[in-house]
Amino acid sequence: MDQGIYRIESELERDDNESMHIHCEDGRYAKPEDDADKRVLSAVENALSDSFLKLFYRYPNTREGDGEKIDLVAVSTKFGVRAISVFDFAVDDIESINNHAWTLKDGSSIAAVREARSAEQSLKRQFEKRDELLEGDFDAEIRVDVSGFIALPNISREEFTEKFDIPEQVIDRILFIDQIKSTTKLKSKLTVASDSSVSDELLRHVLAVLKFSELLSGNQLNVINEPQTKGEVAKTIQNRLKCITDEQFKIGFEHPDDPQRLRGIAGSGKTVVMALKAAIIHYQEDWDICVTFRNHGLYQTHRDLITEFYKALSGGSSPDWGGSLELLHGWGNKNRNGLYRKIALSNDANFFTSSQAADKFNEYNPAIKLEKVCRHLLDTTEIEQQYDAIIIDEGQDFTPSFYQMCRDALTDEQRLYWAADEAQNLSTLEARNLETLFGTDEDGNVDIKTDVSEGFVSGGLQGTHVMDRSFRTPRSILMTAHAFGMGLYREEPIRAIREQEQWKRLGYKVTEGDFLKENIGEPVRLERPAQKSPHPLTQVESNRDESIYPLLKTHWADTAQSEARWIAEQIDRDLNAGLSKSDIMIIYFWPPSYRDEGKMTLFEGIRNHSDQIENHHDAIHQVGESDRAEFRKPGKISLTQVHYARGNESPVVYLTGLEYISKSGYDEYMSRNSNWHNQYLGARNEAFVGLSRTLAWCRISGHGEHDDALHELEDIYSDTDSHKPHLTYPAPDEAAGQSDPGPMALQKPLEAYEDL
Repeated sequence: MDQGIYRIESELERDDNESMHIHCEDGRYAKPEDDADKRVLSAVENALSDSFLKLFYRYPNTREGDGEKIDLVAVSTKFGVRAISVFDFAVDDIESINNHAWTLKDGSSIAAVREARSAEQSLKRQFEKRDELLEGDFDAEIRVDVSGFIALPNISREEFTEKFDIPEQVIDRILFIDQIKSTTKLKSKLTVASDSSVSDELLRHVLAVLKFSELLSGNQLNVINEPQTKGEVAKTIQNRLKCITDEQFKIGFEHPDDPQRLRGIAGSGKTVVMALKAAIIHYQEDWDICVTFRNHGLYQTHRDLITEFYKALSGGSSPDWGGSLELLHGWGNKNRNGLYRKIALSNDANFFTSSQAADKFNEYNPAIKLEKVCRHLLDTTEIEQQYDAIIIDEGQDFTPSFYQMCRDALTDEQRLYWAADEAQNLSTLEARNLETLFGTDEDGNVDIKTDVSEGFVSGGLQGTHVMDRSFRTPRSILMTAHAFGMGLYREEPIRAIREQEQWKRLGYKVTEGDFLKENIGEPVRLERPAQKSPHPLTQVESNRDESIYPLLKTHWADTAQSEARWIAEQIDRDLNAGLSKSDIMIIYFWPPSYRDEGKMTLFEGIRNHSDQIENHHDAIHQVGESDRAEFRKPGKISLTQVHYARGNESPVVYLTGLEYISKSGYDEYMSRNSNWHNQYLGARNEAFVGLSRTLAWCRISGHGEHDDALHELEDIYSDTDSHKPHLTYPAPDEAAGQSDPGPMALQKPLEAYEDL
C-alpha cells in the first residue's frame, strides 16, 4: 500500500487561507487591541519568525469551564507549546506577594501562578486524549513539552526580584520586559525548557487537538500505521480528512453583530464550521440561538457536533438544548417543532403542515410549499423578535421567504449566519444575491441591516467567506461530479458556467481558452490544483496502487436483475477487502413509481449473489420517512434516495438507476411534464450530489438501452483520472442552460419527500 496515503507531509506549510495568529474570541487574524497583549504577541512572533509558529490569542481554558481564557498559546517546532498569561501592571502596582496570591494596591488580588498553571494543565489534559501525543503505557507522558508562563511586559527582572522574594522556579516561568524586548533573550527563555525541537508530525497532532479536530476523528489522526487493506485505507482517510483548518477554525469563532454568509464548495466543511460557531456562541454569549436546516439527516450530525464542541469548550458541560439553544428543522409538523412552526405559533398565526399547505396553495413541490407558507406568514403577521442569532446550514435548500421570516424573528442586530453550497444546487450555479433573498425596501436597498456582499461587517470581519477547498471527495470524482452534473461533455450543456471568476470560486483554474463572446465553441480547459482538493488520495494520484484504484467504476447491464447481481458482487469485494457494511451507502435515482420494484430487485440480487450478506433485513438500513433523522446505523449499509443522502458521506457510494439520468431515459420518464429542462436539471443535480457523497470510491450503474449517460461519464473520468486531471469542453454561449428554474428547482414535483 502506498505510504503517501497515511504519512503526514514532511513539512508544515501555511496556505493563503491561514495566518500566524488567530483571535479566538471573534475569529479575526488581527492582533489584539490590548496594548500589553499586543506587545507580548508581537515579541513572540518576532523571536520565532525563523521557524513554524502558530499563536492562539484568548484561547478557551477548557479546564476551568467557566469562560476563562488563556491569553496566548504559542505552538512552535522550537519548543512545543507555551501557555502565556499576560498581566498589565507596573511593579509599584503590586502591594505584596504571599505564596501564590499577588495583592495589588487597589485592594484586588490575582493568582498569577495559579492562572499560568491552570492554563498549562488545561492544554495537557487536551493532549492526553490523543494517543499519538503520548509515550509509555500506564505512566504515559506527553511527547511535546507544554509549559505555562507569566508575562509582565511592564516590569524588569531586576526591579521585581529586588522588591519581592520569589522562588527561582517561579522566576524561570516569568517573561519580564527586558526579555520581551530582546528577541534573543525571549527565544532562549521560551526554548530553554524544551529538550529538543518538535517534529512536524507531532506538531500536526498538537494543532489538530487545539482546533478540536479529535472531536471529529475520534482519538487519533492516523489509526493505521501502514494500511494494507481497503478497509484500513478507508479508516485512515476518514481520520485524515477530519482535521479542522485554520480557515474553518477562524470562521467558527466569528459571530458579528451583523448578518454573515458562508459560501463553500461541496465537502469544504461548512456543516462543521456552523456547528462550531453554534457551540462557541452558546459558550461565550447569553443569547437565544436557533440552528436550522431542511435535511432531516443533519439533525443528529449537528446535535453530536455541537454537543462535543461545547463539552470541549466548557470542560464537560452539556449544551442547554431546548433552552437558550434550539436545533430545529426548517418546517416542523403537527407533532414535532420546526422553526417555521415555532415562529408561526408563537405569533398566534396559522401554521400549515405539508399536507395542509398542499391543499391550501395547490402545490406539491416541497420547496415551493415552504416558500408559500413562509410568505403567507410574512404577509399576515407582524413577527416578533425572539432570537439573538439564527444559524442556517445547507442554505441553498431554503427559499427567500424563509430567510425573510428568519430576519424578522431576530433582534435588531440581525445576526443571521447562513452557509450555502457553491453549485451544489446546479440549477442555480450562482449564489442567490441579497436582493433575491431579502427583497428591497421602499428606497430600493436590500432589506437587511448590512449588505454582506460589500466587504466587511462589524468588528472588521468579512461579510462573506468563500471556501473553495473540498476535503471530502477525491479530486478526480469531484471534477467528474461537476462536469456530469452540468452536462459539460454532452452535445449541449444542461447548465454551464460562463465566467472564470465562478470557476475560481469552485477551486478551478482556466488554463486554456476563455469565455469571450468571439470564442464561443472553442475549447476551454479547466484544472483543479491539488491544494484545492487536499484529500489523501489526491496526494498519490501519480503512484497508483491496484488495490485501491480506480476510484470510480461504471457498469451497464441489460436488465435490472443483472445490474443487481453486479452490485451484490461488488459489495462482496468491498467487504472482503476489509470494509464494513456501515462504510457503504447505496443511493438510487429511481422515480417514485419504480422504487418498490427497484428495491425488491436489488434485495433479490443480494440474496441470490452475495456470499457476505445472508439477510438484507439485517444488513441494509432503508432510510425513510420514519427515521430520516437517523441516516446511519451500526453494522448496516445505508440505502437511500438522494435527498436524504445530502449532508452525509461514506467511504464507498453506490449509485444505481443511471438510466433515469440518461437523456433518452429521462425524456421518456418526464414526457408528461412540459417543463422538461428544469426537471432534467434536477436529475443531473441528483447525480452531482450522489457522486460528491463519497470519501474514496464510487460505483455507478444502470441498465437497459439508454446508456448515453454511461458513455458521458466514462469520457469525463478519462480526463479527470488522467496524469494531469482536467476538464475540456467548448466555451458555451449564453443560451446554454439559459432557462432559470429559480431557487426551488432542486426537487422534482413528483417527489414529495418532505411530507411532514
